[in-house]
Amino acid sequence: MKQLKLSRLFSLLLALTLALTPCLAGLAEEGNESQNSMDIVLMSGTEDGAGEGTGEGGGTGTSTGTGEGTGAGGSGETTTTGDGAESGTELTDIEVSPMSMQIEVGKSKGFTVKPVPATATLPSVNAAANGTNVEVLNNNTIKANSPGQIDVVVSVSANGKKFEKTIQVTVVQTADMVEVTPKSRTAVEGDTLKFTATVSPANANQQVEWSVSPATAANLTPNGLSASVTFLSEQENVTITATAKDSGKAYGSATVKVLPKVASVALDMSEVKLEEGTTIKLKATVLPANATQQLKFESSDKNVATVNDEGVVTAVAEGTAMITAISTDGTNKSASCKVKVGKPVMVTDVTVQPAELSMKTDETRQLSVSVLPSNADDRRVEFSTS
Repeated sequence: MKQLKLSRLFSLLLALTLALTPCLAGLAEEGNESQNSMDIVLMSGTEDGAGEGTGEGGGTGTSTGTGEGTGAGGSGETTTTGDGAESGTELTDIEVSPMSMQIEVGKSKGFTVKPVPATATLPSVNAAANGTNVEVLNNNTIKANSPGQIDVVVSVSANGKKFEKTIQVTVVQTADMVEVTPKSRTAVEGDTLKFTATVSPANANQQVEWSVSPATAANLTPNGLSASVTFLSEQENVTITATAKDSGKAYGSATVKVLPKVASVALDMSEVKLEEGTTIKLKATVLPANATQQLKFESSDKNVATVNDEGVVTAVAEGTAMITAISTDGTNKSASCKVKVGKPVMVTDVTVQPAELSMKTDETRQLSVSVLPSNADDRRVEFSTS
């Protein structure tokens, strides 16, 4: 009887040992779920074969078993993202901003790429230009190299699809100098002058904006790189300016002094007689005094007398010629002097009447003078007292 009890006790200890062995192994592996995807079953049982098991895997579960205490683990749920995995929101398109841009040579501008819908994940972006006018930096910046128009294609790939957008890029060369010609002029009120602008370098934007100052001094009519200016009033200084449109920093200008119109021209002599080969200079007066003083001199008969630009008259041969001084401001104001060329007729006699005269203090009397011959060239007289 005692031997039977010992045998029974030994059997119970053996069964307990067998049951505890997998339990201890499960405790050692607990907390490292990623290293073992197989279910672990903890079992306890009795000699009669009744027991329970608990299984752990991708999820949690509970199982019951009979016999030798075997159990099955429960099933779990898994959510993953990435290549070949299920994602939260599928990409349907991309949004690129801006879709067009203008860049100056040597400068850069950035662009942005966003997923559509916004909750989708944006894959890697690839951007490439279809020419050498620009280069793409870091797939988000465009640097301008040379003037021209070019497209930059932005693309992404996702879920076996390719999405593309095109950015239209215009590269311009900034003007660094504008020259206006003529640089300096003198004009008369009412005159119209033409000015021309030259933009450098030659591959820069050739558009300019014209202006005049003071604005009330002239009417300006622009025509691309040229402009016509009509001056309305006398001005000490009128400035005509051409400014490059691409940046507004480069500009050139011209200055004009606007004079009043000539009102009159007069000569110091209206008639003169010269011997052949002699000369005389005519003095002209132009009014107003601040009008242009430049005159043009003409002779009606160069075979009788000639005249130069300074108003110097030279007697050539016997005869009569008209010497005329004409304004050059467009008003054509003029004055003339009759020039007779030939041997002079000398004065032969001068008579004063009365020959004798008695006068009281503060008394005034008129004398008459007779110069002979009457055709004498110079019949001027001078009076003197002794």
